[in-house]
Amino acid sequence: MFHKEFTLVYIIHLLTIGVLLFGLIRAKKRKFYTVNLIIYIVYFLYLASVFADEENFRYGGSLAILFYTAILPIIHLLILFLIYLFGKFFHG
Repeated sequence: MFHKEFTLVYIIHLLTIGVLLFGLIRAKKRKFYTVNLIIYIVYFLYLASVFADEENFRYGGSLAILFYTAILPIIHLLILFLIYLFGKFFHG
């Protein structure tokens, strides 16, 4: 069965991984992106364990799983964007 909500979560995660890998390859501050990638991998592994437990999706728990699975990568991307934006604004 096709679920749009889970597809959106997968797209958000792929976008986050893409941004971090692109930054790791192209940026001058590779240590910054390496640290962010490690933080994201730890979070992703935790979420994989949450997704693996079938009990988390019972009794309406899937909505909470979707929320927490999507919100932290969005916050991570937002923080990266703000750091990039302020870096360009203040340092040219």
